[in-house]
Amino acid sequence: MVKEYRRGTSRFADLVAPVAPVRLAEALLSWLDDSHSAAREAQDLRRRDPRGDWANPHSFGFDRYHYLVGTAETVAEEVPGIEVDQSRQSLFLCTPRTVIYQCRAKGGSPDDPILDDGDVQRNLVLRDDDPAGVHPGLFTRKFAITGGREVILLLWTGSEAGLADAWIGQGTRDTRNRIDWTWVHPLRDVVDGIGSAAPAMFPVGPAQQMLDLPDLDLTPRRDIAGAGRDRPVAGRAEPEAG
Repeated sequence: MVKEYRRGTSRFADLVAPVAPVRLAEALLSWLDDSHSAAREAQDLRRRDPRGDWANPHSFGFDRYHYLVGTAETVAEEVPGIEVDQSRQSLFLCTPRTVIYQCRAKGGSPDDPILDDGDVQRNLVLRDDDPAGVHPGLFTRKFAITGGREVILLLWTGSEAGLADAWIGQGTRDTRNRIDWTWVHPLRDVVDGIGSAAPAMFPVGPAQQMLDLPDLDLTPRRDIAGAGRDRPVAGRAEPEAG
């Protein structure tokens, strides 16, 4: 069992809006869990091969990764507002405001070094003022990947026994290929409604009127001085004084 790990104030629900945060978290957890189950089943087939056992940890990880790549569209089908982007030889789940990037926490913890899988991964967590992120063109390397969207990292760890844990968070790269987390929380917290990862019951922002009532005109309809006199009836002559 992975030790619970929380840091900072989660912004997940706010960042993925208008996508439903609980529905998205449930879909992501199911997707990650299924990838471990499918890879384990493939390993079992290798072990039962009539010519001999040819299963190994690398084949398990290979199958698990390609399951995620090959089935990512199912997350978009389950959760309205999600789009899948694999245009840069990487897998992104996109909302209108964010890019969600999944990667394995190799040591089993969000604090372990994880940024050694290529330029795309490292560029996603560059600080805005990092000289390494300067691009020869008009944009930074990070902007060229995200289009200006905020990056949410989806970390997970597991084995043939199944998915052990998954986290969501934001942060920047430090000098040891680790993440300096601004915030990071277990993905399960969104589903279970724990702490700051729990979606707000009501929208955050200025209070709104319950009813949109028109302004009322409270000026008198006639002069007070003439309030006691009878109103003339149409078609009847009124007597003149004198």
